[in-house]
Amino acid sequence: MTTLANIRTKVRRLTASPSALQINDSDIDSYVNTFYLNDLPSHLKLFSLKETYTFYTEPNVDKYALNTNPSFTAVTPKAYYSIEPPVYIAGYESLYTQSRNEFFRLYPQVNNEQNSAGTGIAGPYTFSITNTPVLRNQVMISAVDGGGNTLVATDNGTGGFTGDVISGAIDYVTGAITNFTFTAVIPVTQNITVQSVPYVANRPSAVLFFDNTFTLRAVPDKAYRVEVDAYIYPTALLNSSDNPEAQFLWQLLAVGASKKIFEDRGDMESVNMIMPLFNEQMILSQRKTIEQNRPVRTATIYTSQYQGSGNLNYNNI
Repeated sequence: MTTLANIRTKVRRLTASPSALQINDSDIDSYVNTFYLNDLPSHLKLFSLKETYTFYTEPNVDKYALNTNPSFTAVTPKAYYSIEPPVYIAGYESLYTQSRNEFFRLYPQVNNEQNSAGTGIAGPYTFSITNTPVLRNQVMISAVDGGGNTLVATDNGTGGFTGDVISGAIDYVTGAITNFTFTAVIPVTQNITVQSVPYVANRPSAVLFFDNTFTLRAVPDKAYRVEVDAYIYPTALLNSSDNPEAQFLWQLLAVGASKKIFEDRGDMESVNMIMPLFNEQMILSQRKTIEQNRPVRTATIYTSQYQGSGNLNYNNI
């Protein structure tokens, strides 16, 4: 009763399009999935689409991207459209912020600078950063060539360089920069400046979520489990037997897809006629989430006070 085949049937009935000559199944599926993956997450935050997002850190890697691009054509790793605190790192509740201002006020990225002289060639040069390890995507090498042009090269986060550079590699842990060659000759009268941001690796205690990327401080010294609440994009419905992630959504998907069909046809009278049904299904689809949250206490300054029975010292070492 809740499969994509049933959704197609209801869409045909709502739009009075029983024939494939009026609209084929492929087009209906496209309308359904457009509403399902694009519109629905913006309209509703459903409890059934909320889960714990978990990832594991790597030594000396401070940034971790979140997949926010759902697929319409194939089964891919889960995509997420919203993140919520609290965040736990190795079981410890940690600072969560979406403000770069707040985060980098607490953990400033202060550059360390080293200078060496050009040798009248473009390269290759070898440098050794003394204060290590250094942050990825924060290494910059600059110099002025014989024509008075400033050359700038930055690391790409994976051990190479981009910009005014032909070749070069960096080891972020040891600080060794090898086979570095500029795009022009650096005179012996000019300095080559290497700027980097050193750090001390440790267990992270703060997370910045910005630009769909988690930035951790301290930079991890080993693998840690990071957990945070997240809302997932539902999985696209590709086959006739596929069911929505939350099966009670099937009627809302049919109504939402029908509304989009009317909009593309320029049939605004039918759009207005279907809106009461659309609003009804929106309300009904939220009912489970409302019931789930009904017994939850409203957060106050006293919310964290202990209530109930059990061992107060459990897991406190």
